[in-house]
Amino acid sequence: TNFQTRSIRLRFGEYGGRTHFSEGLACSYEILQMALVPLAVLFFILRRGASVHPLRSGIMAATSATMMGTLVLQVICQSPSPVHILAYHVGAVLAISLLGAFLGLRILRW
Repeated sequence: TNFQTRSIRLRFGEYGGRTHFSEGLACSYEILQMALVPLAVLFFILRRGASVHPLRSGIMAATSATMMGTLVLQVICQSPSPVHILAYHVGAVLAISLLGAFLGLRILRW
């Protein structure tokens, strides 16, 4: 059990006073915060038009808004780990894109 505890500490070790997991969740939360305003603006603009494919429009709006936030966070983020970027940066983009698909079906219908 001591070996397991050490391997867990190495895997999710301290990172600037916080664990890698909490640091990753902080990155995902910051991406969400940075994407909310552009996402609202894009949905407002798309709502005024007549979208033929509301699902695709919602996915594209959410993905582009989220990628704006992710681009800014790539400059700020202190974790160079590819696993961190894949799990918490790309994962946040995928999650918000799924949210955009749902919102597109609900909001962009006419």
